[in-house]
Amino acid sequence: MKPLIIYFSRTSNNENLAMQLQQRLNCPIKVIVDNKKQRSTFSLLLTTVLGLNTPITLPDIPFQDHDRFILVAPIWAGRIAGPMQTFIRRYKSRLTTVSFATICGGQPGQREKIYRQLTRLTGKDPASLLELQLKHLLAAQNPPSAPHAGNYRMQPADWAFFDEPITRFAADLDPTIGKSRSTQVAWQIK
Repeated sequence: MKPLIIYFSRTSNNENLAMQLQQRLNCPIKVIVDNKKQRSTFSLLLTTVLGLNTPITLPDIPFQDHDRFILVAPIWAGRIAGPMQTFIRRYKSRLTTVSFATICGGQPGQREKIYRQLTRLTGKDPASLLELQLKHLLAAQNPPSAPHAGNYRMQPADWAFFDEPITRFAADLDPTIGKSRSTQVAWQIK
């Protein structure tokens, strides 16, 4: 069975990460929509940190057609974004095998925190976890970019920096991927 990608993205960064994975895995994709689009940053962080449910909308998900689910969402204040937390709590009994991917600012020890939070939310350990840290991209730029990693919007050329870890993550989910793949990324960013 093909995996199903389910993503939430407030900016385009995690949406484009989900599309990168969809391209490599050739699988369906669904989006979670936050029903309160005009929230303040403070409101978003508070909802996320406190683990409160938030009103979300998503299309029909054919859970029975998939045995693996790839969740993609940002990390806010060291936690999985509130709308994705709400989705997981609502459907955790239907999420058989879960992998998680994020592109985020990056903090020391964050990967372990994400892993523990996913385990707590889903009731099982995630099969795999991909954390792409924007701080590494910004540090590698010549000259280094000035914006704070948490506020950075990925540019089309930036995705080449993360091509190898994205391909490895996809290959772990589908072993037929990756061995002969060129590092050229041929798709359009919104």
